[in-house]
Amino acid sequence: DQPCFTLKSFSSGSTPERVVWLHELLLTIGLHHKRLVPQPIKTLDGRSFVRDSRGMLWELCEWMQGTAVASPSHAQCVAGAESLARVHLSAALYSKPFPGSDGSLGIVRRQNQIQKLFADSDRWDRFAVHANSEQQAIASLAHDAATILRSCTRSEINRFVLLKGVELWSSPQAVWRDIWSDHMLFQEDVVCGIIDHHAAGIDTVAADIARLFGSWIGATNDESPEAWSVMLEAYASRRPLTSRERSLVCLYDSSGVMLGLDHWFRWTLDENRLFPNWAFVLSRIQKSISRLPSAIEVLSRSQ
Repeated sequence: DQPCFTLKSFSSGSTPERVVWLHELLLTIGLHHKRLVPQPIKTLDGRSFVRDSRGMLWELCEWMQGTAVASPSHAQCVAGAESLARVHLSAALYSKPFPGSDGSLGIVRRQNQIQKLFADSDRWDRFAVHANSEQQAIASLAHDAATILRSCTRSEINRFVLLKGVELWSSPQAVWRDIWSDHMLFQEDVVCGIIDHHAAGIDTVAADIARLFGSWIGATNDESPEAWSVMLEAYASRRPLTSRERSLVCLYDSSGVMLGLDHWFRWTLDENRLFPNWAFVLSRIQKSISRLPSAIEVLSRSQ
């Protein structure tokens, strides 16, 4: 078969230093698991990116075969968790500082964001007030979510917001950050690729675990401890998790549900962004709202 490639631009504002960091990370992981992550193709002069006339940076990477699975089987969950652990073990070997990073971890930023959200509990209702006729379905969901949010007392959410030292629960390292069901590819029960590396950066492995496993849990609506346990134990069989890291996974997942809703309502109702598949957007919002009460409960038990 002829090899296939994908040509992709980086977002505006991306710097050559950031692109080099990302590509060096891919190459480091590729030394151990070449078939799991895209490998950048270099130009004749040895660079892994080019700049066009508008200043945009572009890369050419190997095409990753496989299909994303929204609701994976038990075997796929296990394979996915083990593959993520292997990627994390290899990524930990890459210790070059991340360009432009202020050193703060995602969980600390989330504490600050949720504190602001609760201080402005009418935010989602305000977004919904200006909805046009095509946005009414999302506006109704925003009102529903706002009602759930207001049912939570400040003392409950402060358990998470005021939690001290949470950034010390897991060592920071290079992680994927944008890893969810659409970005892990399967051929039957075998993981054959993890894609969309442009958001990679420094955080804890718990951030990746929560995002990937949470996307699968959200699709199946099975939030039972058993469902989480299957994936966590599969991951831990390759890279052991401390009790603090397991707790951190729960905090990342639960805070992500809440902040994910805030992103969707802002994008659709406040910024009026257009999406090619509104049914998909509604489905994502509905699933997040169904998980919102349990997410708030987890954050209220933070300690």
